[in-house]
Amino acid sequence: MKNKLFRNLFTLSLALFVALVFAACTPEVHIHTGDGSTEAIASDNANTDNNTNVTKPEVDTSVASSENSNTTSPKKESSTPSNATSSSTTISKSKAKSIALKDAGLKESQIYDYEIELDRDNGALHYDVSFESGGKDYDYEINAKTGKIISVEKPNATASAVKVSKATAKSTALKHAGVKSADISRYQIELEKDDGVWKYELSFNVGYTEYEYTINAENGKILHSEKEIDD
Repeated sequence: MKNKLFRNLFTLSLALFVALVFAACTPEVHIHTGDGSTEAIASDNANTDNNTNVTKPEVDTSVASSENSNTTSPKKESSTPSNATSSSTTISKSKAKSIALKDAGLKESQIYDYEIELDRDNGALHYDVSFESGGKDYDYEINAKTGKIISVEKPNATASAVKVSKATAKSTALKHAGVKSADISRYQIELEKDDGVWKYELSFNVGYTEYEYTINAENGKILHSEKEIDD
């Protein structure tokens, strides 16, 4: 009987010892309640666990500092080139007009249908000036930089510089072509001033052959000749 009681006490003591050891080794369990507080359950290690709570550092996720965001790319300046035509023109339209009127011996009140235009020929700027007076046409080409008259077409345009007559110019062309006056047809001749030089422009036909000549009206020299067979 005693032995049985002794065994029961020993078993109970052993179970109690095991329970105490198990309780001492079990980590503290925290239950989070809805009011934000934390309730600790069954362990003597509560103070140890509270002291070992680890807080994760916050990560700064800002993209760029205000210094970087305020960086501004430099602006590119664009320049428009100046008008090369107008910059190389040294006389005005009114000046070109007065030059033409002076050469024609006319006043502004005597002309009508007046036109003027800036043009370029062989890289040189010039004014084309045209007007009418007394039912007659006047046409001028005037250098836009120097004001020099390049060419002119006007009534009674024969100038003192013209030393060669139309008859002499015709004779020169026929002699060069090797033909006689009786052999030609469609004869035409015109006096004009080109690049400051008076010239005769001649053309005529001999049979099916067409001849064209440009003869200097100041000295009688042949400046250009051309022969073409008309089929």
